[in-house]
Parts: sequence; C-alpha cells; structure tokens
Amino acid sequence: MRLLNLGSLLASSVAVAAFQDTSPFFFFSTVDIPQESLQVSQITSSSSLLESLKQQLSPCNADTYFIIHQPGVKSSDFAAASASPKLRSFLDTTNEESHTKASYNVSEVIGELDPSELQRYLGEECKADVTTLDGPSGHFEMALDINPKVMRFDFPTLPVSNADRIGQLVHTDKFLSSFIKTLPLSSKHIVMYTTTSGPSSEGHLYQHSTSNEQQKLGLNRRGLDARQGENVTLVDGPLFERFQFLTPAIFMGLIVVSILLMILYVAISAVSSLQVSYAAFDKEMGPTAQKKQQ
Repeated sequence: MRLLNLGSLLASSVAVAAFQDTSPFFFFSTVDIPQESLQVSQITSSSSLLESLKQQLSPCNADTYFIIHQPGVKSSDFAAASASPKLRSFLDTTNEESHTKASYNVSEVIGELDPSELQRYLGEECKADVTTLDGPSGHFEMALDINPKVMRFDFPTLPVSNADRIGQLVHTDKFLSSFIKTLPLSSKHIVMYTTTSGPSSEGHLYQHSTSNEQQKLGLNRRGLDARQGENVTLVDGPLFERFQFLTPAIFMGLIVVSILLMILYVAISAVSSLQVSYAAFDKEMGPTAQKKQQ
C-alpha cells in the first residue's frame, strides 16, 4: 500500500513541477501508529505537516527517533528508481525484511519543515536525548540507556547537476540502510526524512541565462536588489486612502486636455455662428446686371 503511495509520488513529480517552494517528506516506523493519523494530503503546508507529526509522535512509544535532513531536494529527484532503492523498501509495509509497520510520504510540502522543531518537541514531550551528527561522516554510536534518543543526520545540499544529485541521493540512501541494519530486530524506531526545496538544473541554467542578458542590457542588479529589499508598509483604511490614484503628471495632463477642449468648443461655436444670407448666392437679373454684362 505504501509502495503504491511512493509510486504516486514519482508519477506526479512532473505534474507538480510548477511548485517552486516545495519538497518531499518520508516517514516510516516499526511502531504501530493509528492509520487515521497517517492520512496526510500529498500537497500540504509545513505547518500542517508539523502538527500531524506531533500527533503521531505524542505517544512517545519509540526507543529511537531518526531525523534525516537533506536540503535542496525536489520530488522529481526520486523519479529514478536507482536514486533511493532502500528508502522504497523501508516505505513498503508489506516487506517483511524492513519490519515497517507504518509509513507514508508527502510529495509536496509547501514551505520548510524545520527539523529543529521536531527535535525540540521530542526532547520536551518524550524526554529524549537529542544528538545532531554530520551525515557524510557516517560515524555514530548508539548509547545504551533507558532514555529515548533523537538522532539527527544533516546532509549537504544537493548539487545542481542531475548526475551529481542522483549520486548524493544514493549516498544518503546507503547511509540510511547501513545505520538501520545496525539496530536490533526488536528496536522500536521512527525515521523522518525531511527535505527543503532547492534550485533544479533547469532553473539554474535559466537564471544564468537571465543574468547574462541583464548584463548585456546594462541593468544594475545591485540597484534592483536594493529596491526590492526595501520594506513596504501598507496603510490600513479605505481604498482611496491606501493608494494614490491622481499623480501630478495625470493632474497636469487633465488640465491641458481641459484647455484644449475649451479652445475647440470656442472654435466650433464661432464657425457655427457665422450667418450668410441666401440672397448673397442669388444671380442678379435686373437692369444693373445687364449694364455690368455690357
């Protein structure tokens, strides 16, 4: 069932490519979690997802909570089957080797889901010991104590090149599999794979091309950025108090147009007031006209 959900994520990755500030999220657990709390929309905000996660984690019935954080990720990065084969198997609840009892994924998380907020919540709510490690180092130790543990692994931002992105995802996938294999079979753990959005290779090429065009046109990027960075405060109130509809240029233009219309009116009135007698166009037929002809 969860494998089908991951398939829907990969199938819809092209359709949702228009979202620029979204990234995927993955969750799987060896602890039973009520199915009703796992019903999360495939497109949701980070705040809504965080509230759902708090509800799912509130029983504090796991021994270890793993948070994998990978910046610069898009849903389309998981379209290649070779990018995350181990993650696929962990999300499949029908796979007996994974021992996964509950899992789900969100294809598009709008905004950034802060892993530090998850750490803080688990530390306060579940009295867990929190540890943050460097993912690429691949070195960690599991302390044996009665307190639950939160282990966060931070990985570097994915590169721009598609080949390098897949390579980095494969490295993360292998690391995910390696540390889960070190856990005992009776381990009760929950894994949360958080990501943040980042520029794709197409977006990078477009931005680079746009930058070159702006340099050719002689645009001052620094000046534009400075103006864009200025804070704009909107005044509360009626529409005509919040916006200026009559600028000095428009006002002067209206005055000039009014003067021209007045001149046109006077000219038309003068022409229409001319009166010529019809007799002026009549031909003279009397004796005077005959003398003039002689």
